[in-house]
Amino acid sequence: MDVIKDHSNLIGNVSGERVVIKDLGRKLESPKGGTRHYVLVRCSCGDESEVQYRRFYTSSSCSSCAGKRVITTHHTSHAMTNTRVYKIWSGMKTRVSNPNREKYAIYGGRGISVCERWNKFENFYEDMGEPPSNKHTLDRIDVNGDYSPDNCRWATPSRQARNRQTTKLYHGMCLMDWVDSIGCPYSFARYHIAKKGKSPSDVKSLWASRQEGN
Repeated sequence: MDVIKDHSNLIGNVSGERVVIKDLGRKLESPKGGTRHYVLVRCSCGDESEVQYRRFYTSSSCSSCAGKRVITTHHTSHAMTNTRVYKIWSGMKTRVSNPNREKYAIYGGRGISVCERWNKFENFYEDMGEPPSNKHTLDRIDVNGDYSPDNCRWATPSRQARNRQTTKLYHGMCLMDWVDSIGCPYSFARYHIAKKGKSPSDVKSLWASRQEGN
């Protein structure tokens, strides 16, 4: 929890999600003359409240946020928060909704969204189930379509390469399909094209020569 204390100037002091925005001074609390020091604080959610300064550092958020966390915890009955499939679901939602994400521009930034049904993890899990292996990730069949049951599948990196929006074409095919058509290993073709600057025709000839040599 982030904490910033400066007792000489209370304004700006921080406790978690809350910051002091005004020093309200001491207030009379009892007929016997007892007083308590109060401050006005603002939570990151926008809520403002008066609190005793001595209690300011005992909580990192306002009562409203704390209540929301209790409700969220109560309704997260699937107990899968730390699983790989849950993290995939969470990453999917973040890619389309958080402009601060590195790849937001090619997802949410160009209009890709998550269908309403999949805003709830349980529905996503019911539709997609577990990835078949650790190599499988969530893939959209139509790269210009949204995340929805009829447009998503579990796919390996090689399958996704065939579907990627930026995939280059070689004789009208993605590299993965082209190397399959000539019987050449993908790694061999990728090395000579990407690293050596060879053309597809050069790669085809090189591979044919190697096969003849064998």
